[in-house]
Amino acid sequence: MSLIVANVLDKVEKYGETDTSAALSVFLCPLNSEIEDFIKNKAIDFAKKKLSVTYLVYDEDDDSLLGYFTLAHKAIEIKKENVSKRLEKRIQRFVPLDEANNSYTLSAFLLAQFGKNYAVDNGERIDGVILMDLVDAVTLDIQHRLGGVFEVYLTWLKPVFL
Repeated sequence: MSLIVANVLDKVEKYGETDTSAALSVFLCPLNSEIEDFIKNKAIDFAKKKLSVTYLVYDEDDDSLLGYFTLAHKAIEIKKENVSKRLEKRIQRFVPLDEANNSYTLSAFLLAQFGKNYAVDNGERIDGVILMDLVDAVTLDIQHRLGGVFEVYLTWLKPVFL
């Protein structure tokens, strides 16, 4: 199996919004209706508004949409008392402590959505580990191009030092 990761905006540019929406409408995620609703009803609009970008994961052999993930760039505030001393030392290399709020404000990549398409082989053709590896690859590419050192996966902070 050979995988392709495509920015949803590239699909819209190549095929148009109507055809791209139709291609996304087959996505099924019975385990989480929000994942399904986002890809079908919000991903294109969010990308056009530059709120987030959705990356579609295809099997190159038969052009099946296997899954997707959505990344956003956000400022996050972390209270000093919520980080270990070790993590605090790492954070201080990049941002100063806001003493008035006793917190750090970080620029971070947020993994906002993440899901497998259960319409293709009941979601078995790709697993979450492979999807997460693709998230890491795209994020590292963005960091290489733009900078940045923090990624936020769901509810935890992962410092990435290149």
